[in-house]
Amino acid sequence: MSSWTGLDGVDGRSHDAWRSLAWQVMLVGGVYFLAAAAGILLSRQPQGISSIWLANALALGWFLRRGTGAWPLHFVAIFASGLAANILFGHPPTISVVLTAANLFELGLALGLLRLWTGPLGPDTLTVASYLKLQAVAAAIAPAVAGVAAAVIVNVINGWAISDLWWLWWSGSAIGAVTILPIVMTADRRALQGIAGGKSAAAFIGFALLSVGFAYAALTMIAHPFVVVGMPLVLAALWTTPFATALNLLACMAVVTVAAHLGQLVGVSGTQTIHSISINFFAALTIFPAFCISLIVAELRREQVRIGASELRFRQAMEHSAIGMALIGLDGSWQRINRALSDMLGYMPEELGRLTFQDITHPADLAADLHLLEKTIAG
Repeated sequence: MSSWTGLDGVDGRSHDAWRSLAWQVMLVGGVYFLAAAAGILLSRQPQGISSIWLANALALGWFLRRGTGAWPLHFVAIFASGLAANILFGHPPTISVVLTAANLFELGLALGLLRLWTGPLGPDTLTVASYLKLQAVAAAIAPAVAGVAAAVIVNVINGWAISDLWWLWWSGSAIGAVTILPIVMTADRRALQGIAGGKSAAAFIGFALLSVGFAYAALTMIAHPFVVVGMPLVLAALWTTPFATALNLLACMAVVTVAAHLGQLVGVSGTQTIHSISINFFAALTIFPAFCISLIVAELRREQVRIGASELRFRQAMEHSAIGMALIGLDGSWQRINRALSDMLGYMPEELGRLTFQDITHPADLAADLHLLEKTIAG
């Protein structure tokens, strides 16, 4: 009877695992479809390839954060969702298959290279070095290779220029990676709580409003605004968390896109060239450096916490030790004395603080102790 009960438990757990996996696959497919549809609608080019492509960055971030378990099912869902989005919004079936397959190839290539090149990536492990590797793969290598494949095949089918197709593909994926991956790779419950209340929330909202307002003013008033746009973003990176910084960067990117489509950018006639030129400069000159600064600041803060914790452990170990211990300055002054040493010598800590170890050393031992001190200082 107990064996059958155990089997029932195993079957129940297996059923729950499959149900959880099914929900994950549907979630990945649904999010990818929405992101692909948004990319297509957001910025249609004459060639029909979206020049701001967020879907691959979202999928890559999912795999990096959740692992690659049951990845074939997720890839099937991504392929079906991407194909549906392309066909639904007017791409011919053959072109839709090519574009979706190239996106899947780009995603698989990025995952493979990152598994070989980096360790685990997440909010607590993302450093400037690992982020640079991540973007080198996600924003440069993978879309460049996949873009060549897609451009060549589409050129064979429809005769469109390979160079134009490749540039649109690469720039769209690169901007998507630089914009979305910082958010995906730093988001967790603690990061969300950090912008939900208190002084951190006030700082986040304040810098967000400052960054967005400053970005819109610069874009509509200055012919070359992107370096100027980056100034409040750098300030936000210095004062807020990487996750909050990433949200600020996304908000500024949205301002650029809206201003471009409304034709409000100074020095740009119409909106057709903004995605291939201005947004790329915006991403390179503002988003990437600002987020790197936020990672450096976050690492310094973590290091300060580690140093503080280490100092606390050392101080507690010294104070509660049954063995007399002290820290002595180079001049022989008592820097720190524990209770055991104070009791052993018969002095209060305040009294020892006004003396040097030479003052309480027996004259017959002082020369030898000073010699040992000199050897210690000399190394």
